[in-house]
Amino acid sequence: MAAASVSRSGSTAPVLAFEDYSLYGNLSDDELLALAIERSLTDAHADTAATPPCQPPCGRLIPAAGRSSHNPPPAETTAHYSSPNPPSEMPPDPRTFDGTISHFMTGSGKRMVAYRRPDGGLVHIAPEPKEEEEPLFKAIHDGDPSRVKALIMCPGTNLMLPSKPGWLAVHQAAWYDQDACLKVLLSAQPGMINKRTERGETPLMVAISKESMRCVQVLLERGADLNITNYDRETPLYK
Repeated sequence: MAAASVSRSGSTAPVLAFEDYSLYGNLSDDELLALAIERSLTDAHADTAATPPCQPPCGRLIPAAGRSSHNPPPAETTAHYSSPNPPSEMPPDPRTFDGTISHFMTGSGKRMVAYRRPDGGLVHIAPEPKEEEEPLFKAIHDGDPSRVKALIMCPGTNLMLPSKPGWLAVHQAAWYDQDACLKVLLSAQPGMINKRTERGETPLMVAISKESMRCVQVLLERGADLNITNYDRETPLYK
């Protein structure tokens, strides 16, 4: 087993420039394979101990062992989403995103939305998407009572159906202090006057919170309840 002694001495003695391959002539295929594995592990251990691991330059990939340089591995992205300028991409789905979503406004008044991982790393940042306003709510926003009346008369219009959780057309009118639109709405559906939003706010509470005093007067004249509390146990009268 002279061949075995040669392989073991390779870790303590200088490696010969030329080896006598006749030493391996009498070994079987299994013995040759075992010897090759042993030497490979010994050489790898010696190289690791002698030199620190090499880090590839940024953005360059090192081919995996056993792959030819003519067949490089599939391209891998090197983008880091915690960088100040992440690449442009579709925003994560808010329903499944595992992290925090924050909304803010730039100095120029542009609304932005940022997605961050639980560790604070930035995943995506982009202008806040604009929601297309429903025709009735847009007409109220624009302060157009004639258009509001026309839309109310359209077949299938349900004034008790919220556009957002608990947000009815009367809340929209109170928010923007559109008293003329509010009168049209209450004339068509008086039962809306004390309906509450997802935060428990009646149209009167919304109007008071926004200091929409013209709408406050309309609602009081139409019999709005001053004692209905929001979910913070505040009444319109208290506010």
